[in-house]
Amino acid sequence: MLGRSGLLAEHVGPLVADDLSTARALASAVFRAMAGRPVFLDVPEEEREWQGWLEAKGFRTQRHFTRMGLGEDVWPAPGEMRCYGIAGPEFG
Repeated sequence: MLGRSGLLAEHVGPLVADDLSTARALASAVFRAMAGRPVFLDVPEEEREWQGWLEAKGFRTQRHFTRMGLGEDVWPAPGEMRCYGIAGPEFG
């Protein structure tokens, strides 16, 4: 899990973990360290349970992104880590 300071808020991402429980533990530690500061986290839309957990923490959808690919959708492959937060669209 990485992050950076931005003009309006702290930007968290990428956040990559083996599973949802690990992603929650990583994010909880970072959110505690950033208490009182605004935080942005760009989240993959297919991670619905993760989004629900973030909403319970007070996060709200600000913007939507559409990531497109050509060919078979093969990511993540079985057994690979999952992406729970991207660094931002400006990083590809």
